[in-house]
Amino acid sequence: MYDANDESVFDIRFLTKTEIMDAVRDNIAGILDLDDATMTRLLNRLTELGVESVADLVELTVKDLVISSDHPGGVLLPVPARRLVRFWSNSNECAAQITGSPSLPSTSRVVGLPTAVAPPSTPPSPTARPLVDINWHQKFDTDACIRVMRDDESVAVQQAAKDLTSGSRLSSSSRNEVVRIVTDCILKHCRKPDRNQLNVVSSTIVQRFDLLKDNIDGFQLGCGYISLRNQLENRVAYLNRPVSAKKRSMCTKRAITEENDREVEKWKEEAENA
Repeated sequence: MYDANDESVFDIRFLTKTEIMDAVRDNIAGILDLDDATMTRLLNRLTELGVESVADLVELTVKDLVISSDHPGGVLLPVPARRLVRFWSNSNECAAQITGSPSLPSTSRVVGLPTAVAPPSTPPSPTARPLVDINWHQKFDTDACIRVMRDDESVAVQQAAKDLTSGSRLSSSSRNEVVRIVTDCILKHCRKPDRNQLNVVSSTIVQRFDLLKDNIDGFQLGCGYISLRNQLENRVAYLNRPVSAKKRSMCTKRAITEENDREVEKWKEEAENA
């Protein structure tokens, strides 16, 4: 497997076919929630269509993937197929989202996938934004979240960390504090995590802390992490919500008013001490 943290440019000549298809699998999993059987059929379909490199993905159409009487070899329903094709066809936009660059040439890679491009003529800037690790959710550090909670200035957050680690019963407010801190830690890795990634993070957390599991009278409900996953998903959506022009204007006016109030208080103190 290739290292997603390596900032060097990939050369497809040094990748085996298995490694390329593994990269395609990771990319698809970040877009669609497919079971193992469907994923295997989709990868086989791509192979039948002659996909031999990542660059070939942008040549695919919806008809190549969708199930229909004209294309019995299709695997996906129309909507998921359109979603995949639209994502691959907009590879420039996706790459810009990861790298932080405003625009990229047509040879830019699809997110999470290696491509064969020429090495840059100049070395990358030391301040350049690193690529996002596509496997960050599998390496999520719950201990780091606990340290953040213990170092927080809020007494409520510190108490939530104490209850969580000691096994004491969590109140609804303490659980909300845990969700808030965990979401902040997630957004440091990825600004827009998908449901599959949140599933992995939630599963890791509930395996470490039984207090957060879904259970009634000692019996676990389902996989045990759906409630936590839903809370994290809602929190991420809330933090990523678009800011309206009216609200942005109100925030600006409030900041100006607070600055003026501080200047007035400072002037009064100087006048009293004079």
